[in-house]
Amino acid sequence: MKAQEKRTDRKVHLNVHATGQISPLMEFGQYVDPADGALCCYIPVIEDMVLKLRGRCSGTTLTIAHDVAVDGVLRKSNATVAKTVAYQSNKKLDYETFLYQTDIGVLDTEMKVGVATGVKSAQSDGKETVGTIEFRLWFLRQFNDEHEIDKSKTYYKTADNEEVWDNTAPPITYRTLEPEFKMSFERNCAALDKGNAKRQQNKMDAKRPAKEPWIIFRFHYRSQAAIDQHHLPVTYNPYLKDPEEAHIVEIEPVPDLKVGTKQPQRKGRHNDVSTPTSSHNAQPNPPTPPTAKRAKPNVTVTTTTTTPTIPVPTPPVTTPSSPSLSPITEIELSTLTLPALRKKLRRLRAQREKVAARQAEVSGELAPYEDLVARERERVRREVEVQMGEYSEEVERLRDDERMLGEFRGAV
Repeated sequence: MKAQEKRTDRKVHLNVHATGQISPLMEFGQYVDPADGALCCYIPVIEDMVLKLRGRCSGTTLTIAHDVAVDGVLRKSNATVAKTVAYQSNKKLDYETFLYQTDIGVLDTEMKVGVATGVKSAQSDGKETVGTIEFRLWFLRQFNDEHEIDKSKTYYKTADNEEVWDNTAPPITYRTLEPEFKMSFERNCAALDKGNAKRQQNKMDAKRPAKEPWIIFRFHYRSQAAIDQHHLPVTYNPYLKDPEEAHIVEIEPVPDLKVGTKQPQRKGRHNDVSTPTSSHNAQPNPPTPPTAKRAKPNVTVTTTTTTPTIPVPTPPVTTPSSPSLSPITEIELSTLTLPALRKKLRRLRAQREKVAARQAEVSGELAPYEDLVARERERVRREVEVQMGEYSEEVERLRDDERMLGEFRGAV
């Protein structure tokens, strides 16, 4: 499935893959859940099929977060946080293993399709859990927006070691196709060490950026026979060259984040930073009239750095006074009387004001060109990122196909 936000560059595509198959699974009967706007579809599976998710997302943002729930239980979570707002191109959304709680610890393991034995179900408009893989994606669209998630149905709070369905639990709901399968998890693997397990839990419990998910994908996995029986139309066929049409995300528009900006600190946390800044800005004072005792320090300050940098590359017609701005040596200064030094100081200050005014004028004329250069640089940088992302994706796909070809040749 694919989605794209209107009037922005944020977009995503995600598909379910099966181990041993090159192309992703076909998708049928795509629809939008009226309850929460989730984009849903049906995918055909068979028993013992090992499933994984693969996708990419792009867009201008600071933080991207995503997680996966399997049969109503959150099984994995990841996030990408940039230093500044930038166009993040082709960020991977790959999930091949999932977290599974056991008596000996947490496993990060593969999941495969199993029969939903003893599951009670009832047709209704409620949220579908069993027989569904749910993927949620968040883009930060406004600084400091975040929210907590519901942690009541996470892998570490679920009795995954129970093989038998709880008959006392309320029946699970479905809308069109009754669930036939439920995911099982491979247990023949080592448990995560305590540090890694804690990190995975922290990622799961972390606040999500934005006020709500940017998009939710729900893949209802059913048998091909059940899909055919209900005559669900094909909505994605990986074997056809026609591009998949992207779903337009209907979300409240907000001002775009400016590329290169950082997330500001929350109110009440930046007083220590702003205070010295204001005091620093208050330091410069208007120069006091020089006296006889201060003549020497004033002369030294005004001649060390200012006079050599006064000439500016402007047309000769507009700078008739430039010959008077030639550098003055300390020997010449030492021969001047106090009235002459004061006169020289006044002239230098007047000339500096002229230069500052001209500099402001030139800077104003350069500003449009600087913006043009910055925009072109950003455009080229984005194009480079897109090309690099597509290239890496093509190389990865080629390697997968080569490995698959080797497996097929070895099996013959």
